[in-house]
Amino acid sequence: MQKLSDKSFSRKVVPFLVVCMVLLLYVWGVSTIVTGEADKTDGEGACNTEAEQANSEAQSSVYPEKSIVVNGGVAGYDQFIGKKLPLLSEHPELILNPTVSMSPVESTEPEETDEVPILKVSSLDSRIPVLVYLSIDSDNPKGPLLLSDERVTEDDVEIDISNAIDPDLYYTVPYDLEQCIARVVYREAGNQPVFGQLQVAEGVVTRLRSGIYGSDVSAILYKGYYVETDENGYHVYDGDGVEVIDVPEVATTVTKLALQGSNTTKFVLEAGTALRNEQFGLELGEEYYKWGAFYHYSPDDVDEGALRSRVIDQVPVSYQYVDHVFYGKWLNAKYALNIE
Repeated sequence: MQKLSDKSFSRKVVPFLVVCMVLLLYVWGVSTIVTGEADKTDGEGACNTEAEQANSEAQSSVYPEKSIVVNGGVAGYDQFIGKKLPLLSEHPELILNPTVSMSPVESTEPEETDEVPILKVSSLDSRIPVLVYLSIDSDNPKGPLLLSDERVTEDDVEIDISNAIDPDLYYTVPYDLEQCIARVVYREAGNQPVFGQLQVAEGVVTRLRSGIYGSDVSAILYKGYYVETDENGYHVYDGDGVEVIDVPEVATTVTKLALQGSNTTKFVLEAGTALRNEQFGLELGEEYYKWGAFYHYSPDDVDEGALRSRVIDQVPVSYQYVDHVFYGKWLNAKYALNIE
């Protein structure tokens, strides 16, 4: 056998040993990396589990069971309302930021609507009745219909006046004119119930708003209510010539209601028109009620001649509330209905 020389041995054996060492180092390195990553993953998993457990325990100790955390706020049971609860925003490590879905039925967002709630007269002043009752005066069938806050007979016509606020009738006037109207109401109906004063206020406002009597406010108020005007404004006088200055709250309240669009007299005159048509077989139309009541008088304060001119022939639809009679249509004698 031929013996290898030292140089030949080095050239053949050393490279082989180097390759073996490299392979051993590579295998060892891969094993170490894989083992380290596994240990690291196990360690991170344990840490997350501990954090989640701490988070869960912290929330359960602070908030009631089944509470919902949304953007740092808490929705819990009623017994926790009013108690000062720590905000999650003060403890960032506890914020979960869950996604909360809500069905349309559960949604708390208000639905958009174009409808504007209509004010009710009775809700603006509880002293005004919700229902009133209209009937024919059995002792005077051709006389004014009788209006009452209570049902008298089964034949009474029930009228719901709670919805008598019409936003389209809203009428803006200067403050001094509003005060003037309130003084007229007090002068004319200060001894009447609230509803009676409201009907007078509606009559004054209707005369001004309708334009039927023109646009001269001073002339309208003087002709109908004997109001005098000068450079200092409006002056209302009572029957003894004493100027009316201060008025009770009721007169001011009903004036505001009338300016806001209250038109209860229209509701009553409309029902009265239907009742007269049925009573006498007539065909009276909306012209007898569409504006509401323009006029009122006290039967006890007018003479016989005035009463005769206000009979059903010339005033087809009228009604009496307490001691005031209201109506909205006056017929000239030559156009009288001549009801038998």
